[in-house]
Amino acid sequence: MKDNNQIVMTELDIQTVRQKIAEKIHEHVEISIENILTDIPFIELHKDFDSLTMLEVQLLLETEYGFEFEIDRHNMAAKIPSNATELAQELIKQHTRHCIKKQAKVDAAAMKQ
Repeated sequence: MKDNNQIVMTELDIQTVRQKIAEKIHEHVEISIENILTDIPFIELHKDFDSLTMLEVQLLLETEYGFEFEIDRHNMAAKIPSNATELAQELIKQHTRHCIKKQAKVDAAAMKQ
């Protein structure tokens, strides 16, 4: 029997996430999906790929995956993802954290009942 307080954490496959990232960037910036998937840095694929473009891609990915995906542009020590694999790895890491936090909130609410 399924516990109604259990969050189902969808595991994200890196290849699927890379493909989705490539599709979103292709739609927005018109870089070929094949080139994006080569992991060449975004800025080398399109001269106008800047922090605003990354923010727009980030918002598209938030809509796609249903959680707030943050890229820390203010922390100079933080590495901003520069290609599809790095961006996919960061998205998967943050998605996992998001699901764990969501489950913790559900568990806390269940304990109060």
